[in-house]
Amino acid sequence: MVARADGQYLGHFTGFGDTRDFVRELDAALADLATVEERTARFATKPTLGDARMLARYHEGSDAYAEADRYYAQALALAPADGEARKELLQERAWMRLRAARGQKLPAPDVVAGVREALPAVDASLGAYMALTLAESVKDPAVEAEVLALVEEAHGRSATDEQAADAHRRLGVVHALRVLKDPARAVELKRATLGDDWEKDWNKLNEFAWWCFEQRLNLDEAAALATTAADLAPKGSDRANVLDTLAEIRNAQGRRDEAIATEQKALAEDPGRAEFEKKLAEWKAAD
Repeated sequence: MVARADGQYLGHFTGFGDTRDFVRELDAALADLATVEERTARFATKPTLGDARMLARYHEGSDAYAEADRYYAQALALAPADGEARKELLQERAWMRLRAARGQKLPAPDVVAGVREALPAVDASLGAYMALTLAESVKDPAVEAEVLALVEEAHGRSATDEQAADAHRRLGVVHALRVLKDPARAVELKRATLGDDWEKDWNKLNEFAWWCFEQRLNLDEAAALATTAADLAPKGSDRANVLDTLAEIRNAQGRRDEAIATEQKALAEDPGRAEFEKKLAEWKAAD
C-alpha cells in the first residue's frame, strides 16, 4: 500500500510479474497525492480513468465490492476500446469479482460474466487459473453450465501452451470431475499435481486426503493416506489438522465412533481449538 505522510491512502497493488510493473504502479500512485475523498469529489464533476481505477481498488481493498464494481464499470467506459488499459481493467475486475464470490458478496452471474469478458484479454496460463478459481468459488447451480463452459474453454486454450502446463494440470482436475464426470480420471490428475515424492510429504498427503473428502470420493485411500500423514506430521497444530482431516473422512464414511475418537486426538494435540470442540459436540449430539 502507498500512503501519504499523514496516513491518507494513495493506492495499493500486489502480485507483479516483473519489477517494471511495480515501478509503473508506484509512479502512478505518487504522481497524484489526492486523498480518496478528494478523488471522489473530483470524479463526480470530472470523471477520469485514473480516478475511477484508483477508487475501484480502494473500495475493493475495503471489501466494498459493489462500490468497487461500480467504479470498474466506469473505468471501462472511460478506457479506449482497444489497448492494454482495457485488458488490465477487465483482468482486475474479474479477480475482484472472484474474491467477492468467496463471500457471496456479488451476484454469481456477475462473477461469471467478469471471467467471460476477461478470458480473451489474458494469456492461457492466467485464463486457466482464472477458470479454476471460478469453479472453486462459484457453486450456484443456476450458473453451473456457464461455469463449466468457461472451464472447458480455458482448459482447451491451455492444452498446447508450455507456459500454461501447471495451470492446465490443475484445471484438468476440475475438468475431469465436473465436465467429463469422470471421478477416477480426476483422482489420477489430482495426484499428478502434487509433485515428486508427495507420498513422503505429510502436507501433500493431507492435501490429497482433504480433497478426496471434499469431493466425497476415494475415501478409503484418503483415510489411509491421512493416517500416514498424521504419523509424519510434527506434533501440535500440524498433526491436529491432519487428524481433523482423518476424522472428517471417517465421519463421511459413516464411522462416527472412529471420527469422534480421532477428533479427540486432534484436540489433544491442539487443546482449546474451538472448531474441534464444536465439531465434537455436534457429532456426539447426533449419535
